[in-house]
Amino acid sequence: IGGNLSTNAGGIHFARYGSIRSNCLGLEVVTAEGDILDMMSCLRKDNAGYDMKQLFIGSEGTLGIITKAEVKLHPHPKSMQLAMLQVSTFADVLKTYACATRLLSECLSAFEVIDAESLTCDTFEGYPFQHKPGTFTILVETHGADSNHDFEKLGNFVQACEDEHIKVIEQQTRKLWKIREDVPVKLAQSGTIYKFDVSFPLHQFYDIVEYVRSAAREERGLPEDEVLIVGYGHFG
Repeated sequence: IGGNLSTNAGGIHFARYGSIRSNCLGLEVVTAEGDILDMMSCLRKDNAGYDMKQLFIGSEGTLGIITKAEVKLHPHPKSMQLAMLQVSTFADVLKTYACATRLLSECLSAFEVIDAESLTCDTFEGYPFQHKPGTFTILVETHGADSNHDFEKLGNFVQACEDEHIKVIEQQTRKLWKIREDVPVKLAQSGTIYKFDVSFPLHQFYDIVEYVRSAAREERGLPEDEVLIVGYGHFG
């Protein structure tokens, strides 16, 4: 938990639960001089003065070592629904996300995007779509307390996507999530890998991939069959 706090970890369910920063209520930190800073609290709202613990969340241990933490916990959802979609362009990804936030609202727990290049490094068992260059695969998951209500909301979302001619697959949740979780594993198994965890505004989410890909190909002359440049991650 201290490591997660020091890196301000997010994760695949960021859309619903936020980063660990938004779930941290209090900290105890030991500085390099040996001072113990007691910022422990169980209050979600505290307007009394500076919120000093925020300085240490995401500082990766440079300001002090976290020795205690008070963290807000969430009940395990009674209902989990999942759909996988394939869209043709990144503009379609943005439209799908807007549709998901509008129709799924409080139920939306995850919105994961994987570009086609991420899926070319190996065979992904159970991948339901035909591999097409330039496409994007999306995982949309909902968490809630009423499976009938949540399934109906996801069904309305799927129908809206189908009306936009987006391919949708609904399968066993674990099977579809394994495809997403296998992406970094299979990329690492394919050769030397350099990964960067960065954040951008939604409309610029994929611009960095296209920029690096262009620079590598046109400016550096790196061949496509030797150097694979991919992008994947979550919206929130």
